Amino acid sequence: MFGNFFTPWKRLADSYPEKFSFKTYLSAFLANTIMRTVGMVLRLIIILFGVACCIAFIIFLPISIVIWLALPLIIIFLIVSGLILIIFS
Repeated sequence: MFGNFFTPWKRLADSYPEKFSFKTYLSAFLANTIMRTVGMVLRLIIILFGVACCIAFIIFLPISIVIWLALPLIIIFLIVSGLILIIFS
């Protein structure tokens, strides 16, 4: 994403006129500037979303592993406590 950070969005760009005309040159320049800005903003959003997903993965992975390893013990505890409630109620 950083390699083409300033390229226009979807490669949309106006070509500049061969003969200089201020109006068409300015129009192409503004369109190209807008497309580059849109591309930069969308790529920045995608990069930030990817970084946020990586950070969330790094934070929640240890918690998930501990819960996954504790699940058999939790299941055994629930079965035993259920049987105790059934027998002694």
